[in-house]
Formats: sequence, C-alpha cells, structure tokens
Amino acid sequence: MSSTVDDSSVSSSTTDLKQPATTMSVQPPSIPLLLRLPSVLLCLHILALGLSDAQHCYDTGNFTAASSYAKNRELVFSSLPSIMASNGGFYSGKSGNGSDVVYVLSFCRGDSSNDTCIKCISTTAEDLMIKCPNQKAAFSKGTYNPPCFIRYSDSPMYGVKETFPTLKFYRVGDIPMDQDQFDRIWRNLTEALAVRASMGTLELKFAAGSTVLPNSQTMYTLLQCSPDLSQGDCQSCLGECINDYQGCCHGRLGGSIYKPSCIFRWELYPFLESNPGNPLPSSPPSTAAGETPSAPPPLNAQVTSDSIKRTLLSWERRLSIIRGIARGLLYLHEESCLRIVHRDMKPSNVLLDENMNPKISDFGTARLFGLDQSRENTSQIAGTFGYMAPEYVKHGEISGKIDVYSFGVVVLEIVSGKKNSCLSSSGNLEHLLDYNVGRRPTMASVVLMLESQSTTLPMPTRPAYLTDANGREMSTSSAHRSSPTSINEASITDPHPR
Repeated sequence: MSSTVDDSSVSSSTTDLKQPATTMSVQPPSIPLLLRLPSVLLCLHILALGLSDAQHCYDTGNFTAASSYAKNRELVFSSLPSIMASNGGFYSGKSGNGSDVVYVLSFCRGDSSNDTCIKCISTTAEDLMIKCPNQKAAFSKGTYNPPCFIRYSDSPMYGVKETFPTLKFYRVGDIPMDQDQFDRIWRNLTEALAVRASMGTLELKFAAGSTVLPNSQTMYTLLQCSPDLSQGDCQSCLGECINDYQGCCHGRLGGSIYKPSCIFRWELYPFLESNPGNPLPSSPPSTAAGETPSAPPPLNAQVTSDSIKRTLLSWERRLSIIRGIARGLLYLHEESCLRIVHRDMKPSNVLLDENMNPKISDFGTARLFGLDQSRENTSQIAGTFGYMAPEYVKHGEISGKIDVYSFGVVVLEIVSGKKNSCLSSSGNLEHLLDYNVGRRPTMASVVLMLESQSTTLPMPTRPAYLTDANGREMSTSSAHRSSPTSINEASITDPHPR
C-alpha cells in the first residue's frame, strides 16, 4: 500500500540532534527533468530517512516469535483498524493476561478522515511488527499524511505521559519578516492553542488555528495530545513541543515536533485534511459570566476586606481561584466569538459562587476587538486606578495586556490577602509589577504557567518607573523620596448621552 510522508524533511530524535534536519522542495514543473534530478534524488533520500525514523523500538525487553506475547501483539494489531473506526480515532486497551499481556494505545490526528485514519493505522501496525520484530515496546508516528500514532508495551500506558523519542522536522528557509515581531505572534498563537487542546475530551484533545501575519501571509498551527492525558500533562507535553521547536528550528519556515503523547505542527500554508477538533464554545465558560442568578459575593469580600474569611482560604483554594480567573480572561481574549478586553479587572468584579468558583462580571467598560485586531487607542480612560496598566493610563493604549496587568494586581491581592498597594516605611506607594508591556505575558502564557509544572519563568527585573495611585509617574530611584499619596478606589467610566 502506498503512503506519503507527513513532512518532507529529515527527522532526528532528541538523543542525537547535533545538526537539525532540513528540507528541500521539488523544483517547479516548468524546469526540465534533467535539471530537477538532483532535487528529486535528494527528496527520495529524505523520504527514506523519514520512513526509517517513523518507528522507535524501545530497549526494555524482548520476546520470541513463537511466544504468547507475539501472538497477542499480532491479535490486537490485526483488530486495531476496525476498533479505531468505531471509537472515533482513539483506542486504549490490551490483549492477553499475566506476563504476556500487550498494552496498546493509538490515536489519529484530529483532522484525519475516518478512511485516512483506518489506512494509516493498518499500515503503521504492519510496519511496527516488521521494524520491531521482537521488542516488547515500540512507538510509531506512521507514514501517512495526516499521520497516526501507535504505542505498545508490556506495561500499562493509559494516562502516562511519554515524551521519548522526540522527532523534529523543519522546512528550509528563513521567516520573511521581522523575527522578533513574528516570534511574539507565533508564541501567542501556539500557547493559546496548547491551552485549548488540553481542555479537550477523553476522546479528543486537539486544537488548530490560524492568524494573518503583518506581511499578509497566514500562519497555520496544530497541537494535539493523546486523549488519555490529564489537562496538566497535556499542557506540559505541548509546552515541551513548543520549546523543542524553538530550540532546534527557530527562524525556519515551518515544522513539526512529534512525541508519543503529543504533537505540534505549524506552516505558512494550509495543511489540515479537515477542520474538526474542539469548536469554540458559543457561550462563555463559568469563569467568564456577566450575570449570576444568586448574586454571589465579590472576591474582595472574601480575600481583602474580611480578615476572618481570608484566613479560611487555603493556598489550594487561592490557586484554584487564580486559575479560574485566568481561564476566564483567556476565553475573553482568545476563544469567544468576539475578542473582549475587560478594562476594569479587579476583585470586586470577580464573583464567587457557593463552591468558590470565580465568575468575571461587570462588562460595562469592556472593549470589543475584531478577530484580526490586537490593539487600539482611546482618549477616554475607563477603569479603576491601582489596577490599570501604565501604558493605558498614560497613553490610552488598549490591548489584552492591560487585562494581564490588572490580573497581576489581583493575584498579588489573593496571595497577600491585602489590597493592591501598600505604604512603605517612608509612606510611599509602589506597585510590584513589571510595567514593560513587551515583557508582559499573554493570558495564554499565564494559563500555561499556572497549569504546567515544566514552564521556565524569566528572571524578574526591576521596573524602569513606577506610578502612584493617581497614575503619576515616579522613577524607581526617587520613589522613596516622594510625598505620601492616597489611594483612590473610584471607577472611571466612559460618558454616554442619555
């Protein structure tokens, strides 16, 4: 049966990646075949390397051809295509008993058609039995496009994150725009999709999306986890994929990272077979609700205003509240049908239900953005001093980053149990946040940090300047010599005619 390679590129496992592999594109048809022959031969060489790297036989034990383990492996592999067809492209099970049991876990890429999935699983299972004839554990990504993934072992695998081996591919060529600008867009999209994929179901953890770049090209991205992984393990696995790509292939024109438990791919051209996956919800999740029927108390009533209730909040509960607020803001910024910047994020606008689940409220000052819009300016400032980002107060710059700043203030209040500002020994007000909007993360990055155990956080730096409660700028060197200031908790709203 014929097959195609998912990426026309050379792969390398993480154990031996001295020089990242590259790809070569076939010349246009108008060029004579003789002149294209070197490229054709090189592509054939790439094909051979791609096929050889599709499988990995683990060195964890062997079996003989006449053993019960061999029969059990053949039995489960022969029935795997039909089982996958009836299980929506994912299967986890076993064959045999005792020391001869064979555990199998398999999934197809989320955009695969049912026919493609079945064919891929069938050929991949056959290839595994040939390439790993007597190994008790192995992995293969298949050779179809879209690919499929099969793991088998003599040990249970369900819910176990496996990141070895790691197969890395990239497309030759350099990014045709400013690299720093592209990196920010690339990171924002991939991290947002990683969070969305991790919030999938036990049948499918998949997310795909695209964004238009400043040079009018479109970037397409896909991330997927084996559905048996927990949300945290899925985010951790996808975070490793993103970091691995940056480490091996930064600046290239596209590429892929394949691990047994998760996959990542991005290109500057459409590559999905279909467009399934996790559709965007039509209504906000519980962490981003405009109204609640029982009018629960606001967060500040539980955290900063009541010293008794504050002591009853465990660190686990505080972290749960912080994560809930972060997911709500991520929904507003990335996942709702309209992109929304709240502009007045503060504890009194976060309501807690009877189970202490946070709900973002009061959208009176919210600003709607188009799907291709990331920022705008205004001359009318709306919000609450002490929670507003400096670039918004000083220059009227609106972006999702102003909600991130406000969220940071709220996190400090939840952790400390105090209001967002405090007077130092000399009576001066300082805020403990980074005012550089370029270094401020997106909500997708924040959620990834909160949910993942493997995210590397940058070393914090001292801000270049501070602002007082009224938005006036103070240099860090003179902050302690300024006169005392009072805290203004009043909200400012845009005036509207009656």
